[in-house]
Amino acid sequence: MVETDFIINIILTGIGAGIFAGMFGIGGGIVILPALMLFFRWTYPEATGTSLAALLLPTNFYALYNYKRNGMLYLRGAAFLSLGMLAGCYFGADSTLRISESIMKELFGVFQICMGIKYIKPLFAYKVLIAKIKGVPAPPEPYQELSEAESIPFYYFIIIGLLSGMSAGLFGIGGGVIITTALISIFKIPTKNAVALSLSAMFLPTGIFGVMKFYNAGNVHITAAILIAVGIEVGSNFSSRLAVKMNADFFKRLFGIVLIISGLYFIIREFVL
Repeated sequence: MVETDFIINIILTGIGAGIFAGMFGIGGGIVILPALMLFFRWTYPEATGTSLAALLLPTNFYALYNYKRNGMLYLRGAAFLSLGMLAGCYFGADSTLRISESIMKELFGVFQICMGIKYIKPLFAYKVLIAKIKGVPAPPEPYQELSEAESIPFYYFIIIGLLSGMSAGLFGIGGGVIITTALISIFKIPTKNAVALSLSAMFLPTGIFGVMKFYNAGNVHITAAILIAVGIEVGSNFSSRLAVKMNADFFKRLFGIVLIISGLYFIIREFVL
């Protein structure tokens, strides 16, 4: 019998992950994984496998609808991203089950810190601060239009998908942080369009082979995965409505700070606990 407190807390974990998913185009695993380990005391493989299983379900439907309604989807690119993720996730999951748990936690901590720095954008924030001090206009971030993204060769999308899939299998994430970072930083696609592409790529069950690896090793909690998925749907629907209307720079940098703190915790906990 599943306890009521457990159900509520698991759903709240999913809602929290969904809020970040709809806002930033990530699967939510970067929130789910540390929550399951820190608050529920699950092992790294258990948290990773369950997180992947939750993200396997078709969540973010309403978030995608909101982006589609605003003309921000590029489905062909998303399809090639999904193809790469399908293969990458299997190899990532296989690696996780072979590497010791303490090493994986430290690697996840480093990963979180890198993603935190990505969201904070310290160099760009410094340039904006200097511009304000000097009383001159802030430097714009150079983005190209989505129509130009359609001319990007399909194999680039597959490579990005492959890398994000491997990250998904290693860290129990949806892979969206890799996708959005690459699309924005390398191809200069507008942030909201990159978020929409990322969410649409992760809508398909790209982590199925990775989940099978974890499930066969006894590291997937099916009930928890379903409840988390329900929470993600609720949270992403709410945040995606806000994301298409607002400038989320402050929220993004705040999220980056949280990621860095969490990453530092996972790195040093092996030495102090």
